[in-house]
Amino acid sequence: MESATRCPFYLVSAFTTDAFAGNPAAVVFIDPTTVSAEYLGKLSANFNQPMLAAVSPALLPSDDPSIEVRAIRFIVPNGKDSPICGHATLATAKVIFGMPETIAKGIKELHFKTPFGLTIGALSCGDGFLEVQLPSATLEDIPKEEAERLKVFVDAAFGRNVKVETFKAGGGIYSACGSLHKSVKFH
Repeated sequence: MESATRCPFYLVSAFTTDAFAGNPAAVVFIDPTTVSAEYLGKLSANFNQPMLAAVSPALLPSDDPSIEVRAIRFIVPNGKDSPICGHATLATAKVIFGMPETIAKGIKELHFKTPFGLTIGALSCGDGFLEVQLPSATLEDIPKEEAERLKVFVDAAFGRNVKVETFKAGGGIYSACGSLHKSVKFH
């Protein structure tokens, strides 16, 4: 079991400029490659945010001095790993791009390495805008029963009967996310 440690943390909301709005995440600078999953799970539960991004305080090797590379791990409050999280990536990038040492080096691109073998990119586009580059996946068919279940939610969200052409699920690494990541094509 890890001993108590001090590590910087930030509570950041993505997709908003207003406090207490958007999609929040806890960004904690603690090495996700050396801390146990149990410890990170307890840390995530303690912050009680939709997602905890554990990001390495130390840089990983980079072939390009204009790109900072760090390890990252996404943990939900029940202690489970998520292979990817867009809003926590944005939150982490916002914090790092705002650090004086990052600004001084003129860094405009970050790469985050996940324990799932993914690299997630983040770009500083100026005027406070950020871009996140998420890995793509091959879409796969889902069972008819699952499509019928999801159709109910789509109709409820739009308040009408929506003609849905197809439902697809993200394959590969995204299949670990369960039914949260579906692609819907409709008119």
